[in-house]
Amino acid sequence: MKKILSIILFCIFISTAVFAADTLKIGIVDMNQVIQKSPLMISLNDDLSKKFKPRQDEINAANQKLQDSVSKLNTSANLSSDERSKLQNKILSDKANVQILSASFERDITIAKDQSLQKFMSKLTNVIGKIAKDGNFDLIEQQTNMLYINNKVDITSDVLKQMT
Repeated sequence: MKKILSIILFCIFISTAVFAADTLKIGIVDMNQVIQKSPLMISLNDDLSKKFKPRQDEINAANQKLQDSVSKLNTSANLSSDERSKLQNKILSDKANVQILSASFERDITIAKDQSLQKFMSKLTNVIGKIAKDGNFDLIEQQTNMLYINNKVDITSDVLKQMT
């Protein structure tokens, strides 16, 4: 219902604008393509990967150590009750450590992704504003929910060129 309402409102806006002006210059941007192919977004994602890879490796190593301890507990029938108890306590401690590391990692990477996205969106807003001003556009819209788009109004490549 929302989709239909937004399409109707968009059509009304376009109709009103067409009658109000001699010519209406519209630009359409494929945001999926901009996000996937933008040099800035690729750079931001690479930076995040490099920054968080050591922590991911640490979590993976801690998980492997935990799995090794669990396997040892399950396969060692000749452990004394004291050794078994120590190993069980170690497993519980390692499991809690992995959970803490994972939760901290997820929180930090979410914050970093949000900051990167804000940086990207700020740059995108500036680029689209500059393209709109330089090209005398009356309206620039996202491609989502568009049934047909003439290639003449697609400015995605222009946006990508300026998103460095």
